[in-house]
Amino acid sequence: MTIPIHPKTVLGAVALNIQDLPLVTSFYTEIIGLAIIKQEENRIYLSANGENEPLIILQKQEHAVLKRRRGAGLYHLAILVPTRESLSSFLRHLITTRYPITGASDHDFSEAIYLSDPEGNGIEVYADRPREKWHRTEEGYLNAPTNALDAEALLSLSENGTFKGMPIGTVMGHIHLHVSQLEESERFYIDILGFTKNFADEMRNRFMGQFVSAGGYHHHIGFNIWNGNNAPKLEKHATGIMYFTILLPNVFEYHTVKTRLKNENIVLSEGTDGIFLEDPSGIGIRITHK
Repeated sequence: MTIPIHPKTVLGAVALNIQDLPLVTSFYTEIIGLAIIKQEENRIYLSANGENEPLIILQKQEHAVLKRRRGAGLYHLAILVPTRESLSSFLRHLITTRYPITGASDHDFSEAIYLSDPEGNGIEVYADRPREKWHRTEEGYLNAPTNALDAEALLSLSENGTFKGMPIGTVMGHIHLHVSQLEESERFYIDILGFTKNFADEMRNRFMGQFVSAGGYHHHIGFNIWNGNNAPKLEKHATGIMYFTILLPNVFEYHTVKTRLKNENIVLSEGTDGIFLEDPSGIGIRITHK
């Protein structure tokens, strides 16, 4: 029987391999509204204003290979803002700066705006609705429609506001991945790590993907085979995602997950900042604890 991952598990920083570090850094500070909290020779740590923990880490790769367009890797990282007013202010900022928006959706459980950084990494910025307003089936599976965002109603919340960057309380809400195979990804994230699936079989098959989460959230990790079943695995040193972080609530849960991975003969390395491993599609994962 699968042991569920701790319900207070959340996501932490996402690290990206970047070719043009100054260009991409400017995008994340000026367009997304993150602040530089630490800077090294080839690495930039970015967070919401006033926060000490990074949300995004940009790593310059001198000899990076371009990620395959139809391979495994990042679909989008998803920045969760604390209020609907925050999302309104961000949307108004994008309109003011005329930065291209690739989508804007109402998913029932959240309202979301989509765009891409200068190197093609997908980004979602979203605000959740209260959990009591989320709709699920009788079996507890998620209702996840993609309806048009009511931009006019959202913008009405920031008519006189000025965007001052991502506010305190902004976190990495979830991540969405292109994977090589759906079944092996489900086994890894659900059966081994212990995340709970949120799509019934019919929705899973129609969506060609799965949403998984801890603690009843709509999803911490989404993965799909939209780039094709058996899509090539992510190459080492490819541009795009280097790793994403699974943040456990305490050291006991950290050792529990580490033991579970070792029992499954998952190759991993451990350093002062956590466990590092790859999922079945070659996507890097860092596991650590608060």
